[in-house]
Amino acid sequence: MASLSTFLQNVTTHIIEPLLTLLFALALFAFVFGVGVFFDLKGDDPKERERGRRLLLWSIAGFFIMVSAVSLLAIVTRTFCGTALCK
Repeated sequence: MASLSTFLQNVTTHIIEPLLTLLFALALFAFVFGVGVFFDLKGDDPKERERGRRLLLWSIAGFFIMVSAVSLLAIVTRTFCGTALCK
């Protein structure tokens, strides 16, 4: 069981946590950019406003998926390691 715990700790620390951090940063950038497009900095173009709305919705969906992934990761590591994120 110790080797499984070590493996999960290494995968979590070196692969999953940096990947989730990058995805959170990208989703935050998409959200901020979507707000700018939605409020239509170029004028009153309805196509750009729709594009901004879609970008906002997808970035919020991305946040929800990533929070779910972090929660699932915590459940799995707590099940196999006894502590959250095998630390």
